[in-house]
Amino acid sequence: MSFNLQMASDLCKENGHGLEDDFFTGFKYDLVSMLHQAPASLIDEETGDTYSYTSWELKEERTYGDYEGSRDIGSANHMAGIVKLMEKFRFVSPTTIDIAEEQRDFTVLILNLFLKELEEEGIIRQDPVRVRETFVLHINENWVEPKEENNE
Repeated sequence: MSFNLQMASDLCKENGHGLEDDFFTGFKYDLVSMLHQAPASLIDEETGDTYSYTSWELKEERTYGDYEGSRDIGSANHMAGIVKLMEKFRFVSPTTIDIAEEQRDFTVLILNLFLKELEEEGIIRQDPVRVRETFVLHINENWVEPKEENNE
């Protein structure tokens, strides 16, 4: 088992969700399938707002279907992965909708470990536009302004 999946497994065990190792392999396969499906967006029916998911994209363009040439991962595709994990952890069921914030955060943490695993395997990548938008500026506090030379 890779580092990311082992970390996910250990976190699950520490939080009382001892899952079999084959769950992680199976879920990873299911997640790859969800992310490769046609990108679907979440839409708020009351406001009409469309939610987009721009953090990750497929590394290779789709080679078939209506979205051939696209790398987009829809917000609904991403959410499907979260819901599948929540169901496995028994945080949600067909009769439960509300979950505690710590359950949601835990599920997102585990999903992010799976996404990192898929990035390392070359299946997905961080959206290059998003990466360029988020950069860190390192400043050397010891930097001294160069003195102008006087050439008289």
